[in-house]
Parts: sequence; structure tokens; C-alpha cells
Amino acid sequence: ATTTDYGGVRIAPRDSESKATICFVHGGGFFAGSPHAYRGAVASLIARVPGGCTALLPKYRRAPEFTIADAVNDVVGQYNELTGPIVLAGDSAGAYLALRAAQQLSSKPAGVLLWCPYLLHHPTKDVQRSLSSDGDFLDVSSLQPARHLND
Repeated sequence: ATTTDYGGVRIAPRDSESKATICFVHGGGFFAGSPHAYRGAVASLIARVPGGCTALLPKYRRAPEFTIADAVNDVVGQYNELTGPIVLAGDSAGAYLALRAAQQLSSKPAGVLLWCPYLLHHPTKDVQRSLSSDGDFLDVSSLQPARHLND
């Protein structure tokens, strides 16, 4: 694994040439965690991809000093430097950032993998605060049927 110019982590396959890339956004509640903490898990994941796969674990600015929009912009910027088929993935808060980044990309990913995404803790307050811009994949009304899950 190597550290990128932005402070993220790049992992290349040991035995084969890479045919695809996973851009994996780390979790941490928007204020903690780091790409380095996920190196082992992501290395294990890409080792199982037939044909070889590279991973980028982008570093993003975190709360409370920065906004979620800043973090999404960081992910989008680093994603846009990648080439070839790319799967955008993330865990927890990182899954939320991956979803928001996918909404903003001009070149859509080959796939999106969301592990335990932080999407909805309070049925209205968090959603309205987090998913309020035009063009979202999700909005408050589309999440209301899931409201009973948090009651």
C-alpha cells in the first residue's frame, strides 16, 4: 500500500495486473476514521476479485471543521482522477459519502457498494439535513415508508 498525494491509500494487486478499481470511502461518523484503518479489509476484498483490482481509499475532510459537502467534494475529486471500470464503495458514513459522490459524478461508476450505510437515523431530522439538495437519488418522501424501522 502507498500513500497518495492527498493522504489517501492506494493498494495494488500483488500478483496480477489491475483491470478495475474500487474507490472505497472509509467510515467513522463523518468525524473519525482514516483510509489507513481500512487497508487490511480492502486489501482482502480486492484479493478476491478475479482478474486483479486496484483500490483507492480517499482521504476526506471531516467534521466538525468541515461539512459533509466538503467531504463529498474530496471523494469526487479523487474519484475523477481514476481510469477504467470503477466501483465506488464505502462503509457507514463512507457509504453515505460514496452515494452522494455517485450523484455528482459526470462519469458514473461501474457499480456502487454500500456497506451498512448511514442513511437514516431519525426519520425526518437527519434526512432533511443530509438529503436536501436538488437531484438527490433519495428524498424525505421516498424514505418515509422505512420510518417504522426506527420507531
